[in-house]
Amino acid sequence: MRARLGQNITVPDMASVYLHYWIKWWVNTWGNHVGIVIGATTTDASSGTWLEAHSGNGSGSSSGWVERWVDISAWKGQTVKLEVVDQDDTDDDPTYCSYGDHGGWVRADDFYISSAGSAVSPEPTWGTWGGEEKGQASPFACKKADNICSCGSPSCPTDGFCEECCGGCCCSGSCHTCPCPVVGVCNPHNVWGWAWSENIGWISFSCEDTMPVGVEGPDYGVDIDRATGLFSGYAWSENIGWIRFNPPPDPTYSNNYPAIPYYSARVSTTTGEVSGWARACAGTANPDICATGTNPAAGGWDGWIKLRGPNYYGVWIDTSVSPAEFRNWAWSDMVVGWLRFAGPVINANGLAASWAMDEGNEGYIYDSSGNNSTGTISGAAWTTSGKYGSALSFDGNDYVNLGSPASLAVANTTIEAWIKPSSVSGYYLIYGLKNLPKLYINSSGKLELYNAAAANTVLTPNVWTHVVVTSDGTNVRYYVNGVPDGTVAHAAWSTTPSQVKIGQDPAGTTQNFLGLIDEVRIYSRALTQEEITAAYNGYKVMTSFSINQPPQAAISCDGSGCPGSQCNANWVTYQAIANPPCIYTIKNDSTDPDGQADIIKSEWYLKKQGDPDTAYALKLNCGGVCNYTLQSDVEAGDYVVKLYVEDTKVASASTTHSLTVKGEASAGFVCSLDNINWQVCENLSNKVSQGELVYFKDDLSLDEHSVASEGAAITSRIWARNGINFDSANNSTSSVNLADTTNTIRLTITDSAVRSDYQEHIISTTLPLPEWKEISPF
Repeated sequence: MRARLGQNITVPDMASVYLHYWIKWWVNTWGNHVGIVIGATTTDASSGTWLEAHSGNGSGSSSGWVERWVDISAWKGQTVKLEVVDQDDTDDDPTYCSYGDHGGWVRADDFYISSAGSAVSPEPTWGTWGGEEKGQASPFACKKADNICSCGSPSCPTDGFCEECCGGCCCSGSCHTCPCPVVGVCNPHNVWGWAWSENIGWISFSCEDTMPVGVEGPDYGVDIDRATGLFSGYAWSENIGWIRFNPPPDPTYSNNYPAIPYYSARVSTTTGEVSGWARACAGTANPDICATGTNPAAGGWDGWIKLRGPNYYGVWIDTSVSPAEFRNWAWSDMVVGWLRFAGPVINANGLAASWAMDEGNEGYIYDSSGNNSTGTISGAAWTTSGKYGSALSFDGNDYVNLGSPASLAVANTTIEAWIKPSSVSGYYLIYGLKNLPKLYINSSGKLELYNAAAANTVLTPNVWTHVVVTSDGTNVRYYVNGVPDGTVAHAAWSTTPSQVKIGQDPAGTTQNFLGLIDEVRIYSRALTQEEITAAYNGYKVMTSFSINQPPQAAISCDGSGCPGSQCNANWVTYQAIANPPCIYTIKNDSTDPDGQADIIKSEWYLKKQGDPDTAYALKLNCGGVCNYTLQSDVEAGDYVVKLYVEDTKVASASTTHSLTVKGEASAGFVCSLDNINWQVCENLSNKVSQGELVYFKDDLSLDEHSVASEGAAITSRIWARNGINFDSANNSTSSVNLADTTNTIRLTITDSAVRSDYQEHIISTTLPLPEWKEISPF
């Protein structure tokens, strides 16, 4: 388990328990002690137990980082603190930076607890795991005390830690957000790809480790917070340096620079629209000046990049594709100009040369890969009709001389270009080295590498075509417009530098290209199918960030539990008051592009037809998706039913439908002993003798009576006693002898709309009195 300095930790109760850490120190005072204390309640040695202490007159120093593993079994089950301690408090004066008679410092990092009593971890990257330093005589502390360490200052020491240099870390001589990046490793980011500036070229949103082996490079890259849509991180331009997203507010301009997130780059989690600003600004911290000014000192490249604009150029993220793609344009001032968020997104690792051919009016083409393989144009003319921006036009005796750079003599390679040949019936070189490989169009109009079999597709003249050939030391693979076009076996190429040309055989003056060539790139590796497809589709800024899509409300009805109802264009049902009740369900068919689970609220409302929307009454609400079944409290009438749904990002939708609720069929009857005087049947209980005849009637003139459903007529009456029918002739009046002690009388009615109901009354009887007989006394 990790153990943080200055925080309470509970030592686990294990058979063996060791505290591991790394430490380095220097002490210049006999009486001073520096080291590690466990069980401390303060930041010095006044409490707790020394695990390690050092002192000495200049000789008390380590030669570098030393790994420790100390048995701390004595503290099993206890909650303790760990502290890095400089015992000589006189050295804590921040203005004191002498290596004289006083002083000492200790630095410790990478604390954790385990059962291993041996060395198990590599030397730490300082500050990664809660490193801490004590003692004002350290070179780092002196830098701080002399106010040399300031954010972005090149004077920041080469070895530092969190919270001492502008709230960050000192990494390779400059301040950086903690922790310092790991050498040769980029942290993952959820935005990647390239944006194109008409003035400064490509801007990378990916984290690309371009530092030499063994040299720390900053971890840059851009992220989008999935909950808020806020951007963070840095993009990189070879020409203007860092572009910072999500800049903090500057109090200097408090009147026109509101707090975050007004000027922060962010994306709407519902619409995909990107708003706010990115920061590439050193000359001014005022976005208003930067956005409108024309003075480079107060704007220009060292200023703000506006991401939001009218529909025809404002940046937005298209989530109809996966991964999502950025669209349209952003605007900055003067030097940067327009930024195009489109066009090839591939891993730039192994990029040996990249000629965008957008110089437009110069005699050279420049390599933006960093290898500086500049090409000298011989005869080829510039045209603005390139695939992306400008291109070079070759008329049969032109070429570009690239010299003999070692960076282009690679064993494995990828050759990529956009070409628009005016002829495909001959031998026309696209790009090649004298010592091979050479890529050209052969006499059959197909791609071919010299000394390798040709591709399959005959190219079309006067059409822009994306052509790629890869070689991995075993096979050569051709691609046309992102689609594989043939594979042949072939060994690796020579790594001896030789003459390189575009548009003409590098071994002579033949095979001159006819047509346009643009966007030539060379790699020292074989690109993958996915990368080639992405290159063909155009370099794009892309993201794995998922923009919320609003729900889509939809309803339907199910009247299968209510015979006679309708669920077509007209929704018609009956009151839910019969026996059995009408079951009429309005179904929630809502969907969400992000998945139905993204809908977290459904609300059902009902109002009378013609009433204002304020009259909607909530009938049912639930978390998620639920249906609504009409209840007995809904009276007959014309209604509007409304469904409202809401998702996890509070995006919502609603829909309505008209609904007619008809009056339901209702059975009812009364009883009589003489077929004249009618009363509630239960009033006869225990007043009727067993076997006596009783009359029943459901006439409308009586208090309890039967009615058909709205618009219908009663077509059937069935009278039953204790479950046995005694009259099925649709008679409104009937009678039966009550033969049992308890008699349940049921009337079931059915109407012409196939609606039915029943009513029951229970009548108890008494045994008849014995028959009186006169007995003669004689």
